Amino acid sequence: MNSVSLVNACRNLFLVQPFLAHGILPTLRMEDIKIALAKRLHNQTKIHDSPAPEVLIREYINSYNLLAEYITGHNLEVLLSLDGHDLSRQPAGTSFIYPLPELGKTVQFSSASLNAKKKLFFNGSVPPRRLRLSSYLYYRGIVSYYHMMESVAWQKNRRPLIGQMAMQIGQLTADGFARIIVHIKNGERFGEVARKYRLLSGNVITALVKAQEKYDCRIGRFFIEKEILSEHEIRTLDQEMKEHNLRFRQ
Repeated sequence: MNSVSLVNACRNLFLVQPFLAHGILPTLRMEDIKIALAKRLHNQTKIHDSPAPEVLIREYINSYNLLAEYITGHNLEVLLSLDGHDLSRQPAGTSFIYPLPELGKTVQFSSASLNAKKKLFFNGSVPPRRLRLSSYLYYRGIVSYYHMMESVAWQKNRRPLIGQMAMQIGQLTADGFARIIVHIKNGERFGEVARKYRLLSGNVITALVKAQEKYDCRIGRFFIEKEILSEHEIRTLDQEMKEHNLRFRQ
């Protein structure tokens, strides 16, 4: 798998220019490409008033499979954790066989390499920019890099994202989604950028946020459930993060 083929696959599903495709690759999730694939097939049906030609279907599915392999392989350690394995309790030489249903195959890796990631703590100053809670905790040296990434995956697997919901209800195109993703800066929210570039209205964003809030999975809950931090500590640190972010509103 090389970067050119990944960029081309991304362009094919999201209908974006190369620089946008390159920009959104690191942020793509399985749900994003599933929705994009469905939209491409649906749009072809509308254009031709019949099912998409077999050659196009094959092209779209090949692009989807390539991106699925990239996304899933890129996040193996997070997938393992979400599947219930406690890596810290495994002997150093333990190897896991993990199924990748999207690819129809399995992969093998060792607990030693994954445990190493759990011990990576940041040692330095908090970056002078807006941050989200998981990143703020990492840059404060409170949680490891692994737990920061695990918390993000935990949240994304428990609630639909604004961009995904907007595409599903037809309020946002796949290329509009890609434009928003590539322009998001650290600490910015999807809705903020969508409104800035006039790709979603304020009313639509408000409705989507309300729908998302029904899934009570704020990221601080992850650290509480894992017994990494208490509820009081999360409330205190969340307030400190907000005060930090107020200094970097622009």
